Amino acid sequence: MIDFSLPPDRVYERISAWQLLDSSVTLPLLSQQVVWVAAGSDERMGIANGQPDRFASPSATHFWTGQPWLTGGETLAYMTHHLLSRHLILPIPDAWMIALTALIGKAIALLLRRHSARWSLAHHLQVSSMLIGIPIVYGAIGLQLYISVALSFPWLFPSLVFLAYVLPQTRRENHD
Repeated sequence: MIDFSLPPDRVYERISAWQLLDSSVTLPLLSQQVVWVAAGSDERMGIANGQPDRFASPSATHFWTGQPWLTGGETLAYMTHHLLSRHLILPIPDAWMIALTALIGKAIALLLRRHSARWSLAHHLQVSSMLIGIPIVYGAIGLQLYISVALSFPWLFPSLVFLAYVLPQTRRENHD
C-alpha cells in the first residue's frame, strides 16, 4: 500500500533536468540519494503517444499539492521513500475483521435477547445509541492505529456486519 498522506516535500524533491545536468548547480549529497528521471508533467512523454503518465490524484496528495493528477514518477518516489524508510503499511484482511465482528455481534445479540424484554423504552434507546457508537469508536481507534503503527483496519463492512447482528435485538416489541 502506498501512503499518499505524507506531504510531497517530505518524500521527494522535484528538480528539473537542466538542474541535474548543469555542473554549476550544486545539489547536496547527490551520491547518497536516489535519483528518478521521470517525465513529470510533459504532455509529450508518457505511457503512449498522446497519453501522459498521469492519473487522478488521491485526496491527500490533492490537498498537499493542489494538482488534480499525480505522475508515475511521483508515485515511484513515494514507493521508493516507503521502502527506504521502512514506512510500510500492514493491511488487516477484511475477511478476518468481518468474521471477528460477526462473532462479537452474535455474542452481544444473544446477551441483548436474554435481557431486553424487561427494559423500558428509554433504556432501549440508550442501548441502541451505545451500539451505534461502537463502530464510530472502532473507526477512531483504527485511524489512530493507522497513523501510529501503520496498521490499516477495514471499517465499513465489519461495522455493517456488527450492526446487522445487534440492532434488530434492540427493537422494542409491543404486545399490547
